[in-house]
Amino acid sequence: MPDDIGLLIRKAKLKFFIKSLIFFGMCANKFSWEIEEFDPNIEGFVRFEEKNLTKIENGSIHLNKLFLQKPDYTYNNLVFVICHEILHILNKHGARQGNRKNEVWIVACDHVIEIFLRKMSDIIKPYNNQYNVIEELENYKPNCTAEYAYEWIINHPSKINCGPIKDMSIEVTNGSGKHLFNTSSLISGTTPDNKGHIDDTTKNMLIDQFVAESRALFENIKSKGSLPGVMTSYLDNILKVEIPWETLVEKAIKTNVIMKPDERSWRSLNKFFIPHKINLPGCSFLQDLEGTGTLVIGCDSSASIDNKNLKKFSSVIENSMRHFKNIYLAVHDTIIHQRKIFDKDSIHEFYQFITHEGYKGRGGTSHKYLFEEIQKEYWEKNKDELSMVISLTDGYSDVEACYKKFEWIKNNIPLVFIITNDGHDMSLDSTFGTISQIKINN
Repeated sequence: MPDDIGLLIRKAKLKFFIKSLIFFGMCANKFSWEIEEFDPNIEGFVRFEEKNLTKIENGSIHLNKLFLQKPDYTYNNLVFVICHEILHILNKHGARQGNRKNEVWIVACDHVIEIFLRKMSDIIKPYNNQYNVIEELENYKPNCTAEYAYEWIINHPSKINCGPIKDMSIEVTNGSGKHLFNTSSLISGTTPDNKGHIDDTTKNMLIDQFVAESRALFENIKSKGSLPGVMTSYLDNILKVEIPWETLVEKAIKTNVIMKPDERSWRSLNKFFIPHKINLPGCSFLQDLEGTGTLVIGCDSSASIDNKNLKKFSSVIENSMRHFKNIYLAVHDTIIHQRKIFDKDSIHEFYQFITHEGYKGRGGTSHKYLFEEIQKEYWEKNKDELSMVISLTDGYSDVEACYKKFEWIKNNIPLVFIITNDGHDMSLDSTFGTISQIKINN
């Protein structure tokens, strides 16, 4: 590596460890840095690799030597492009693409990332001060999502054109064909060709792992108050824990095997005639998907749950109503203080509840009486309708001592603990029941 490029790299790594950039510096440190030559329009990209136990890195940051050796290319420009690529990963842009056109989706993602990075122009700047921002879109809809930006670009072909992809880059022009900027055709985490390619499942797993590690890192750095306010707000938003409703609902869908007496199959012989040495077809079986029925939500209202977390609990309850037929809410501390019934068409009634009545309690915490009520009122009386139980709590309770006593948990009714940011991660037997814990990180 030439001395001037080596010096540039060293200065960039030092820059990453100033207070305002320490988060991005520690994220970048999870990758090896590789210098090579590729498309002259592209400064760099990030590639994940399958975990190699002999390496500590998650993958590699590939930097274009053709840019690094430019006399006017600075270490601030290098820091900028690495922050850009890391933000693609933290925003999970690769996983969010779906069936969207690749070149348009990438330009949309670049737009929303660089709108944020432009707010950090007093710290870092892109090469030639060229931001991948669609100014007309920014003026029309400031701080929009990548999905919104994508639809805007698709619906305004007379104003903006993306592509076609050439080599590794996408040229973006306005409606008159005037060049605006070039961007990489790769969303970070992918590979530039088929060599060393990893499948989407593995790639998404590595991205999820990287985001989870980055979330924990961010929470630690944020607690020290050393990040700029605009960065804290932005990272709070993109690193917040989203409740994986699709996954949870899938767990809640029950599959029953029912008999159809009017249909016969030789695969299942009629057991009544077998002792008489007569073989006749027996009843056929059919899988019946019941769908989601009843969700029971236990809301911890003990003194250790502050009003901010109760508001977050309210948001989770509201979102759950969109996915289940019936929602039974039990507000408890050591005992159950309130019992409410809602369905997907009565969200307004829930709003009235939290506005006019609110959560009662504020004593100690116990899950024993909540679990007992679920056992008696929902499991023993109508177990076929019970689809899932969600407990909103800080985890400081008697769960670890009592959860194995209940049949509904033993029989794999999904139990999800949604725990406050400063809550307690409970030590629960992973082989007992179907239990998961999700922590709210913002």
